[in-house]
Amino acid sequence: MTGRLGLLGVIAAVVLGCTTAENADGASISVTGVTPTGFESATVEVIGIDGSTQESCMWIADTPELRAKGMMEATGFGVADAMVFVQETPVSGQFWMKNTVIPLSIAYFDAVGRFVGSHDMTPCTTPECERYPTASGYRWAVEAPLGGLAALSIGEGSSLRVTDRACSG
Repeated sequence: MTGRLGLLGVIAAVVLGCTTAENADGASISVTGVTPTGFESATVEVIGIDGSTQESCMWIADTPELRAKGMMEATGFGVADAMVFVQETPVSGQFWMKNTVIPLSIAYFDAVGRFVGSHDMTPCTTPECERYPTASGYRWAVEAPLGGLAALSIGEGSSLRVTDRACSG
């Protein structure tokens, strides 16, 4: 019976998406998988410096409420590769990691979709959190798992186009 319960625990961990995160001291802790909820997803195209295009599925944060919520409390992206924050016009705001439990990388894009900068961000569980600004205004900001921007072809010389096409697959 004990063996079966252990096996059921392993199966439950896989089904529920258990993962690890780092606590404030940098130690790995096991947490139950929590993905962003309340977001629509869409195909986002990243055009590399060489002109090649890579498509990714991203959660769309395009209202004040969704932009404020972002990746708070989430331990993973689920079926999406990243989250894109959409502004109607360029803004000069900054991001922070309050109540965000996983480390993230963020990239900013200007009014025409050109890459303008990026940061690696660490979770914040204290009342005062570090801010991650851009040197200039941005219209789109993409959050990905820490170190994951390159896998999305995001970097110096890239540009971004958010489509209205549903994610495939």
